[in-house]
Amino acid sequence: MLFAAMAVDIGVVRLAISQDQDVADAASQAALLTLRTSGSESVAREAAEHVVGMNLVAGGIPQLQDIQFGVWDNGAFSPSNVPNAVRVTTGRDVPMAIARLWGWHVRPVSRSSVSAARALHVVLVMDITNSWSQSNFANARAAAVAFYDHIDAVAGPDDKIGMVVFTGQYGVEHTPLMSLEDADAVHVRDNWNQLRTASKAGTPANNSNGCNVYSGTKLNDFSNPYNGCFPNMWREYIDESGTDHTTGLEMARAMFSENDDPTVYRAVLVLTDGDPNGTGAHTQRAAAHYDETRWRYYKTGVRRSTNQVISDSQSLSATMWDEREINIWAVSFVASATWLNDVVQGDGYFTRTSSSSALVAIFEDVAESLPVAIVQ
Repeated sequence: MLFAAMAVDIGVVRLAISQDQDVADAASQAALLTLRTSGSESVAREAAEHVVGMNLVAGGIPQLQDIQFGVWDNGAFSPSNVPNAVRVTTGRDVPMAIARLWGWHVRPVSRSSVSAARALHVVLVMDITNSWSQSNFANARAAAVAFYDHIDAVAGPDDKIGMVVFTGQYGVEHTPLMSLEDADAVHVRDNWNQLRTASKAGTPANNSNGCNVYSGTKLNDFSNPYNGCFPNMWREYIDESGTDHTTGLEMARAMFSENDDPTVYRAVLVLTDGDPNGTGAHTQRAAAHYDETRWRYYKTGVRRSTNQVISDSQSLSATMWDEREINIWAVSFVASATWLNDVVQGDGYFTRTSSSSALVAIFEDVAESLPVAIVQ
């Protein structure tokens, strides 16, 4: 009878401990995610209670025994009035089947779990070369805005988001890494919602938001309208052809280095509509004595061939991972761009689509894959 009790009841207790740990983990994560989105400890408690009530431990409903809000720092939890972590304790009294013959009617089971928010810093690196048709780029723009909205919906106080746009030798900090809690963050979304391809010398077209590029001696005349056909976008001179992905990656790398925090989860999402190609001479901007002051930018100053862009992009992405564990996702529209498989890093992955209408769903999938919590 004693050995039977050991075989049956101890097995039930071990199962209960395992199940209760799962419940505590799920409840702590539900409470943390709710705390991040609502800012309310009482609402977070309700979320934890709801999850606990939906699960069973050894055939019975467990109880939320305790919930605490605090901070998680260097592997330790401590209470705080400005929490970024939740500690949940759940359990129940598990009835014994055979051990009750010796007076052991129940065995209390209790487990704890801490879920802590990990700040997210994410930069979108967007190809704005004029190989995009404006109708396809409209879908790319919609994907960027959908990505922003998804991150914003679950953002914590330390999360930041920014955007780099790139063409040939230039990678431009279109919007800096900014906290989603910042009062100016609403303007970031508005800015993204107005994205166009690089501005050529010319006037806006009458259809599809295209560009009537000047010809002849007016190829670099950005005076009417001032800053060209898309005045709110990066100006591109006629000899600034090419697509160099390293410029966008270098600008993103600089943004992360200025927001250095070893506890942050860093992510880059690169979107391109094709394979790289050799960059132009890039001399006419200087000849026009034009100095762009609207944005910060990175300039390579080096002409690259297609193979050099590919090799340097792959090498740079590996360096970004080694330096700061920057996770990199890549999306290619139209071109197979298999070389991007060696650009992705960490949790990132490469996706290719031949339909720009699929870009919104692809960007949302990436946003959903970004971790916002750790469970201890």
